[in-house]
Amino acid sequence: MGQHVRTISSCSLRSDTQQLDVGCPFADKIGVMSRVNPKTRDPSTVFTPRGDTINEMYIARFGLEDRLRQYIPQSMHIVLHGESGCGKTWLYKKVFADTSVYYRTANLGRACTQGINGLLAEVLAKIDNRQLTEIAETKGAGVNLSLFEAGLEAQKTYSVRQGDVFELLLQKMRAQAGSKRPAALVFENLEHILNDESAVNELKGLLLLLDDGDYAKYKIRIVLVTTASNFRTYLSSVGAANTLINRIKEVPEVGRLTQSQAETFVKRGLFQLLGIGVSPGDCTQDWLVHQVINFSDRIPQYMHELCLEIALTSEASGRTVTRELLTRAVAAWVKGSIVSEITAVTSNLNSKATKKGRKNQLLYAIALCKDSEFDYVKIEKIVRQEFPAACEGVKLNVSQGLSELADAKIALIRKNPNGTSYRIVDPRHRILMRWMLYKEKSSEILSIRDFDDGVSLS
Repeated sequence: MGQHVRTISSCSLRSDTQQLDVGCPFADKIGVMSRVNPKTRDPSTVFTPRGDTINEMYIARFGLEDRLRQYIPQSMHIVLHGESGCGKTWLYKKVFADTSVYYRTANLGRACTQGINGLLAEVLAKIDNRQLTEIAETKGAGVNLSLFEAGLEAQKTYSVRQGDVFELLLQKMRAQAGSKRPAALVFENLEHILNDESAVNELKGLLLLLDDGDYAKYKIRIVLVTTASNFRTYLSSVGAANTLINRIKEVPEVGRLTQSQAETFVKRGLFQLLGIGVSPGDCTQDWLVHQVINFSDRIPQYMHELCLEIALTSEASGRTVTRELLTRAVAAWVKGSIVSEITAVTSNLNSKATKKGRKNQLLYAIALCKDSEFDYVKIEKIVRQEFPAACEGVKLNVSQGLSELADAKIALIRKNPNGTSYRIVDPRHRILMRWMLYKEKSSEILSIRDFDDGVSLS
């Protein structure tokens, strides 16, 4: 399995033939698709934001995949963390498919309404609702669950112990997986319960139960998926924190795509699979790729969404993209997908236009910065490059400026624990800053666009 995976190394698009290298994952499938007229393919089958399945748009990240693959057969449980939309689910589904892992998922975002025990009951009901009804009928005191009896429309409330539901779920998962196939129970959205001590303790109880021989014999791994990079800090606040933390292994952060990976993604989807072209003399493929990467911030979910918007917008023009068409598509996507974060950005901006609005200059520099993490040295370098006249002979005190931004009532950046670097609180903030802050190349005046203004694509 390891040798097979390693042979599907980097996937590149040859600019001369627009054919994918045979080493690319899904190369056979893409080859079949390329024999069909790309212009007839539905864009929604190529770009699938929040899709349930892995298609040929998957971008391999071998270091992360290898680490997850190494952890699966081990006795400890696994944590996958990274910013929202960066492909955590994409990653584990691909690795699980490659390694034949049987898995079930539970969304911890719903734990506040029904508890973790209720989530386990839901997962079990999807496997075997009849068995859930039976155990509910026979077991005693515990947590009340409102369930639908198999084959009946009427709702009935039962009282079931957590261990009872959990053990039966493990038993059913092992039965479906078979005796030798690896199996995992995936808890998505761990960040939703980290401030809920009761829910964290409930989850801790499940992990500790898996040390018990009656539960461990099923050999089911727990996988925790979260956007919280400091999840260990939250877990350390509950009792027996070391007992819990010592039972998990952490896959390195699932971050944004690299520049090369992002370029491959756009070229593969728009040009190879959908046959989208550009208007000669108006724009180029490289320019189009640059704009998608700039506004999506190399975040897979946003790349799916923006590329889908571009593809659908281009339908009326025979799938030919112009600068004007791309401007409309980007505007529609920004306004439709990330408008909810506009207050966070506007509350941190100075007045409309200024040469020396230092806070706006810092935000503009943060928006330009291509790194996930940054410190005052990186940001000051960008500020001085972009505003040389305004900065000449001036002490900028960028360190204090970043600290103030992090301490703002609605913070756009946060300081990393035990360090001097910062990162964006939400990647949508960076995208909106790129949208709203505008500087003419020949001027150091930084302007703020109204959110409903048209966007200029450089």
